[in-house]
Amino acid sequence: MSRPGDIPTVQWLAILKAGKLFVNQWSETAHHFGGTTPEIFGIHATAPTRRYGCQGLVYGMADDNSTLVGMNEFHAEFRTGNGARQVFRRDCFNMDRSPLRMLWD
Repeated sequence: MSRPGDIPTVQWLAILKAGKLFVNQWSETAHHFGGTTPEIFGIHATAPTRRYGCQGLVYGMADDNSTLVGMNEFHAEFRTGNGARQVFRRDCFNMDRSPLRMLWD
């Protein structure tokens, strides 16, 4: 899979690593709870690194300072390096209905 031109190389490598981790450890759980492809792999169509509300779960997992620790039908929970809790809420993903594309597009 080739890197989209608007995502820096270092970030793209982290996204690929996060995607593999997600597929191996979390895909069955996400499927069970009804996770959609855009919620998991989506990014904003024209501003993927700046529109945080349109960044899917895998994009969030690409941050070396956070680890996905749990998931249910409403949200996914991360823990940061200093122990802080961060939540990816499904009901807040792409609230303004911006145009999306998948990470591999």
